[in-house]
Amino acid sequence: MSGIKFERHFCVTTYVYDEESDRFLMIRHRKLNKWLPPGGHVDENELPEDAAVRECLEETGVPVELIGERAPVEGGMVRPFGAQLNVIHPGQHEHMDLIYLAHPSGPKDLRFNEQETDGAQWVGTDQILMPDFDTFDSVRYWVGRFSHRLVAR
Repeated sequence: MSGIKFERHFCVTTYVYDEESDRFLMIRHRKLNKWLPPGGHVDENELPEDAAVRECLEETGVPVELIGERAPVEGGMVRPFGAQLNVIHPGQHEHMDLIYLAHPSGPKDLRFNEQETDGAQWVGTDQILMPDFDTFDSVRYWVGRFSHRLVAR
């Protein structure tokens, strides 16, 4: 046994879409040095949907409202559009990431958190889907999926 402690955390990623400009809200992740949607860890005793809204506000200053089906029962939560496993360090650290879609619910002016990000900006859907845009393939997948869903509304 190597003595390495294995950790797995619940996280959220929120794809914030501005329909007026056909742009998604992206942050420049400080540690990964890539453009990503806002997101982060679900805090202890926090609901994932609350974490999704909180992370957007903390990282970008933009208030959001989640889009999605909410079970019509007491305590029904917004259902994520998907989930993915992000391996941070193989055999040591993984993130179970719940994927949400949202739209701005207030001012769209950016006020990014300099402790967590190296910037934030609204990025056009076409730009994100380009192979040379500095992000992960999973981000392109979700942006493509969400942009098709939103056009069909």
